[in-house]
Amino acid sequence: MKPRRFITTTIIALAATSTASASPYRYNLTTTSCVHAAVPTNAGGQPDPAWLPFAPYIESCPVLGPARRIALQILTIRRDLIDKSAADNVPDDVNAKILSPENHDLGALIQTFPTAYPETITLSFQNWRQNLPHKIVETSSDNLGLSAPGGDLTIFLWDPRHAQYVRQSPLPAWIRPNHS
Repeated sequence: MKPRRFITTTIIALAATSTASASPYRYNLTTTSCVHAAVPTNAGGQPDPAWLPFAPYIESCPVLGPARRIALQILTIRRDLIDKSAADNVPDDVNAKILSPENHDLGALIQTFPTAYPETITLSFQNWRQNLPHKIVETSSDNLGLSAPGGDLTIFLWDPRHAQYVRQSPLPAWIRPNHS
């Protein structure tokens, strides 16, 4: 009798473990679903002055979860839609924002999406749990052939304690600030 109870308990424990683990679902963001969006506001509720000059090029790109519901939004300035001279005027600290479907700030990427000239950015959303990706992979590859094969990689992991995505991988050497 005891061996059967052990087997039953083991099967139930394995079933519970497999449902709690991350979903193998992956979502690769494309610009086809991006739509025009309003200028984000700062902590005081005013339009963010860094984003204001680029209002016509601000878009929200929905990230769909395994249930095909919007899980996140990426709010970005579409540098690929701006002429080259104006795109160069986008400040370096204006990066794409990671927002909840209710527009709560959940973090920021290190670049704009889909391009930060001359780089092309790809975003992959992975390790899904309860319609939320627990891992975002941002890959940057330049159009000049200067980046590493496969591009520079930045990984963001979901921190449930702070309800934020936190960058886990270091910045590539050419972007790091010079600390002399």
